[in-house]
Amino acid sequence: MPADLHVHTTASDGTASPAEVVRLARAAGLDAIGITDHDTVAGVAPAREAARGQDLEVVPGIEISTDYQGREVHVLGYYVDEAHAAFREQLDRLVAARARRVERMVDRLRALGLAVTVEDVRRVVGEAAPGRPHVAEALVRLGIVPHWQEAFARLIGRGCPAYVPRETITPVEAVRLVRLAGGVAVLAHPGVAGADHLIPELVRQGLGGLEVYHPEHTPAEISHYLALAAAFRLLVTGGSDFHGGGLHAELGAVTVPTQMVHALKRRAGT
Repeated sequence: MPADLHVHTTASDGTASPAEVVRLARAAGLDAIGITDHDTVAGVAPAREAARGQDLEVVPGIEISTDYQGREVHVLGYYVDEAHAAFREQLDRLVAARARRVERMVDRLRALGLAVTVEDVRRVVGEAAPGRPHVAEALVRLGIVPHWQEAFARLIGRGCPAYVPRETITPVEAVRLVRLAGGVAVLAHPGVAGADHLIPELVRQGLGGLEVYHPEHTPAEISHYLALAAAFRLLVTGGSDFHGGGLHAELGAVTVPTQMVHALKRRAGT
């Protein structure tokens, strides 16, 4: 049975609740899913509860957003201790920084003459960790843009007039944070990040795997990262990067064998 180890919920910028993700995973015939919301583990417990008594394993995870020399580099963490105090404290700081970023983007949008408020975005966010997709959705709901893609392309994407850089941590700090919480750090979609030169240093800091299988990886990139994973003795993971809403790959579109879940457990020592 397959495992989809890269799944987002409404705890961050996904459109499906943790319980709905569990239902979709069961319908897709998955054996395990990794709940990897951006900068938060809030979706893990509700997904685990929804899966109780069902033949589906919920892998506790996170996707930490970092910046490196103007590039977005994401680090996945699997089997992190969700209750680890220092880990949770750092996540709280990251979520607070996300909220400040949203406020600054709204200020810039208003300076452009667009009628959007922080409250408009908060209505979209709910209890989630705020981010640019929530700003984009607010702009769609207000009729300012017809869809998310235009919001990013014209207003809030990198280099656009309302774009605000993130207050964030480095990829090395993200790997250390995952390790602090007892988890296995995995470089997310490295073909998208374009930061292969970072891999040796991340390995020295405790990187445990590469997300080789991802919807945006070409066959050539998959072969390349399989070779890198073998060279550095890293685990090979993968997943759909499911967000829902029809804007990304469907749940279960990219999977790895369930044996990889067991390998992550062994590496984490759980």
